Amino acid sequence: MENELILKLDKDTTIPLIEGLGKSAYAIAVAHGFRGTEQEWLDSLKGLQGPQGEPGPKGEPGKDGKPFTYDMFTQEQLEALKGPKGDKGEDGRDGASATAEKAAEFFKRKNIYLEKADIDTILSTLLERLDSLISADDYEPLAYIQPLKGQTTLAVQGQPHFKVSVNGGDKHVFETKGLVLPIAAFGEYDITLKYYDLADREVSTVTVSGVTDNEGTPDDTYEQNGAKYALYGKRLIVNVSNYNGSEYNPFVFMGKWTYDKVDNITINTNKVKSLHISTSGNNSMLNLGNKPVYVTNPEFIVLKPSTSVVGQAVNIGTLQ
Repeated sequence: MENELILKLDKDTTIPLIEGLGKSAYAIAVAHGFRGTEQEWLDSLKGLQGPQGEPGPKGEPGKDGKPFTYDMFTQEQLEALKGPKGDKGEDGRDGASATAEKAAEFFKRKNIYLEKADIDTILSTLLERLDSLISADDYEPLAYIQPLKGQTTLAVQGQPHFKVSVNGGDKHVFETKGLVLPIAAFGEYDITLKYYDLADREVSTVTVSGVTDNEGTPDDTYEQNGAKYALYGKRLIVNVSNYNGSEYNPFVFMGKWTYDKVDNITINTNKVKSLHISTSGNNSMLNLGNKPVYVTNPEFIVLKPSTSVVGQAVNIGTLQ
């Protein structure tokens, strides 16, 4: 039964007020003469396309068509974005200064006066107070391996980073416990070793005793101008390490002995020496004749005649 609302005036007169009450819009359209499916009716509801509107204002394009990013700002735009410059903040405290102040307060509580409250003053004061409480580390004593006669090196042992010198020469540093030192050909002269610590203070002196060619004692000895003479049979050995003669007090090759008492002479030294030689008198260099004179370390000996020597030959050589 269709839903309708009809107003009845009398037996024969009626007026339909609402027809199709409860029907869908599509059903009402059909009732009023629409011919077609419901989808066709829905499509018929669309109006005609209106005229195109005016275009809006064009926006700023992005870089290369991409969205706008910070790097696309111009320098003027960036300047405009900056706010006013703020006040400068206070400087932070230096870490060392803060530590020094704390340390200075500690010393004050101990009634220890400091001239300055800086790191250098505090450290020096602290070390002075602790000096008696800090004991020095033990170190290796200087030792050596006895060299053989004629040997030109000396093996020593000591504390790493300590130093050693030979006969007052240059100081050599112990990179390790062992060190090999250059020396003049080892013979009858003693070698003096001085030992130095990390502070370059001399801590000890060691003497390496020299050796002689003769196992016994000399037959006779003599000393003049610091030179020491030892006679073994007719072989004369002269140690000039401590010679202190001069032009007016020259070196005497044969000492106190006469020409017939000496066959050959050996001059030894462990340091550079200038020997003042006389060219006159009984013990002059010219009176040596054919007697050979051997010099153990010729690089250490300088002969200084008092006058020029012309037309004279002297047999001076080395043991080698």
